[in-house]
Amino acid sequence: MKIRLLILILVVSLGIACSSDDDAATQENLEDPVNAFVFDGILFDMQTLWIFDENTQSDEPSKIGFNFFNKTTAQMTSGEDLDDITAIYFALTDDVIKAVTYTNAVDYEFFVEGTISEGSYSRGDAILNYQVTAEQSVAIEVVINRITASEISLDFSFTRNDGEVIYGNYSGTYLNLND
Repeated sequence: MKIRLLILILVVSLGIACSSDDDAATQENLEDPVNAFVFDGILFDMQTLWIFDENTQSDEPSKIGFNFFNKTTAQMTSGEDLDDITAIYFALTDDVIKAVTYTNAVDYEFFVEGTISEGSYSRGDAILNYQVTAEQSVAIEVVINRITASEISLDFSFTRNDGEVIYGNYSGTYLNLND
């Protein structure tokens, strides 16, 4: 009898531990995503960041590009076919990226459901694109919280013409493509 009671208590405890608290954790991620961005109530993971200076000819301020992917660098460069690629690109104009707030990105593109097949990259579906009027942003904020030679912490928010806000955070290492 005591064993049945002990098992019942254990089962009830496990049931409580796996109940609606899991939904609350997901909701917290939607409100304050970490290494992810949110679009239309969906959380999209970001694992990799590549940063590069698009002007390597001079020290003049130029576009500094940020490429985020939901795949690792090893996966992206493996030569293997990949599905469900999420990719973000935006460029900030500055001589050196600093821990400040930027309110403009000169170029930006957000794509979901991309693929790599037989070495060819297909971007997928655009959810934000500076070249397409219906997918342009009317308000942009990129906050670089901290940056070192190999790590960065940043928050971003892009508000589309239709009022939809795409926001996210990345905190971790990055690959400098100019090194």
